[in-house]
Amino acid sequence: MKNKRRKDKKKAGIIHLAWYLIIIGTVLSAAYVIIQITLKHNAQSRAFDELDAKVQLQVMMLDEIVNREYTHLRVLNSILEFSNEKVEKEQFDRVWELMKEEEQITMLGISDLSGNVVNWNGERLEEISRKKDFKEILSEAQTNRDGRCVLLENTESFEKSELLYIVPLYIKGEVKGVLFKSKMISSVEDTLVDDINFDGNASMFLVDTSGKILLVGDKQDRCLLSNHLFQGESNFIFTDEQKKELKNNLRNGKSGKMIFKERDQTKYAVYMPSGVGDWTIFSMVDEKAAALKYEKNDSVVEGGMLIILILF
Repeated sequence: MKNKRRKDKKKAGIIHLAWYLIIIGTVLSAAYVIIQITLKHNAQSRAFDELDAKVQLQVMMLDEIVNREYTHLRVLNSILEFSNEKVEKEQFDRVWELMKEEEQITMLGISDLSGNVVNWNGERLEEISRKKDFKEILSEAQTNRDGRCVLLENTESFEKSELLYIVPLYIKGEVKGVLFKSKMISSVEDTLVDDINFDGNASMFLVDTSGKILLVGDKQDRCLLSNHLFQGESNFIFTDEQKKELKNNLRNGKSGKMIFKERDQTKYAVYMPSGVGDWTIFSMVDEKAAALKYEKNDSVVEGGMLIILILF
């Protein structure tokens, strides 16, 4: 009888221990899953914070560069001499030679109110002026007191593309046309290269309101130039809701952040109006690259939390 009681108690103890271990195992498994979700969420939050700071810095740098170009043109406007509203050609040519040497400009010109170029120096004007919208761009730019920046794409080579800077031309206090110059795209591209946060694994690029990629920050990202955020065989995969929101934000100059796929890779991205025309600056990083950056700290946190749970 006593042996039977001992066996029953032993059996009950084993059952209770088994249930206890099952419960503990379940709790630890659930806790581990929660820890992983928490760490992933924290990694996303930190990645977004760093991308946001990076974009804000790039916006400031881009604004500074472009405004400096506008300022140079305004200073030039103030020193040019005009006779019967026509610029002194000799002086204009001297200024061109000086700016070409000191600023590495590729073109310098003046147009009238109708967008007709009346004075110019450079190599690509004839090619550029044949574009159907060039005259329209010059004509419209006279109403933009802050200045206007336009990308002059070179289909043969991205490196040969240029940025056209335009400001209204004032003669005796009245707008009589526009003053413009162009510089190689590298003068702005260089500001989009620096990536100290993710060991060179983050991409930075500019898009227009339609989602066309205009400028990238690094040679390894040049492949992005042949893509479009929304059209054709795009490598960017958004949900319908994401696509609708992104299109609306690009049109209306709003900032945002999102998680989407580029080909087979999950990406974190932050975008913000660049302050230059209607361009938006876009920064993204691969989910795996972000996780790798935070892996060491996350391992310490994860280990500490598991030890506490096991001891508990």
